[in-house]
Amino acid sequence: MRGALGFSSGKQGALPRSRTACRRWRNWPSLPGFAIVFEWISRERQWINERHLELCRIPAPTFLEQKRAEWMAGQFRQSGYDVHIDRAGNVVALQPAEGTDRLSR
Repeated sequence: MRGALGFSSGKQGALPRSRTACRRWRNWPSLPGFAIVFEWISRERQWINERHLELCRIPAPTFLEQKRAEWMAGQFRQSGYDVHIDRAGNVVALQPAEGTDRLSR
């Protein structure tokens, strides 16, 4: 099955489908900010897993995802984002003003 980033799943998991995609993935560690983001994810792994479990525990059958959307919107609001849920049910979070800590808990 092909994903949005051009991945295909197989026996060894999801792998890039093209040499260009492979080069992009291989170069990620050298991109500015990568180390900072990777360090934050590593440090906050438990917190991330807890939020993920909270989200997954909210029932969301197809076309009835409103409660999950409301939960996600609340998470963004707590972090200082301007949030709304559009007519299609998508959560839209707008970046807060410069200098705001968006990763605060």
